[in-house]
Amino acid sequence: EGLDKLQRQYAQQKDYDRAIRTFNVLASLNPNVDPTAVAYYEYLKRANASDPDNPQQQLELAQFAERNGMDEEALTKYRQLVRNEATREAALQGLDRYARRDLSMAQAHFNSGNYSLAQTLADRVRQEFPECEEVVEQAAELIGHATTRAYNQQQAQVANAQSLIDAGDEF
Repeated sequence: EGLDKLQRQYAQQKDYDRAIRTFNVLASLNPNVDPTAVAYYEYLKRANASDPDNPQQQLELAQFAERNGMDEEALTKYRQLVRNEATREAALQGLDRYARRDLSMAQAHFNSGNYSLAQTLADRVRQEFPECEEVVEQAAELIGHATTRAYNQQQAQVANAQSLIDAGDEF
């Protein structure tokens, strides 16, 4: 517990090198320690060292965040970088990867018959990634298919309920 507290104190003091070293000692003693902290410290270290006005450094920071599962940080950076001509294409590629991942999740729910959730997730893709035109078109198609399937599913349930009512009337 002492090492855990110490590494957090170093991080609060923005001494990320010491936080990383302390974390690595802690991890060597306790393999059950969550390894995401060290990646986050590395991200913070890089963010502190980078020039906020240098789009290439900010792009590298976004890509580091994406590679290490820091999705919110990566998305925030990509959305900022898409406005800069020098980083626009790379930022769009990053956003496209996230949009496709989210659309894939919507498709998985559609495939498992959860049409309402598929609609919701696909609509969120359309709203959150308007700059990813191809993915937005695919999301719109999925919404259409999910809407149709949900309606057909609802109609089948109504018909089934009616047949159960009719069967109950015979007794």
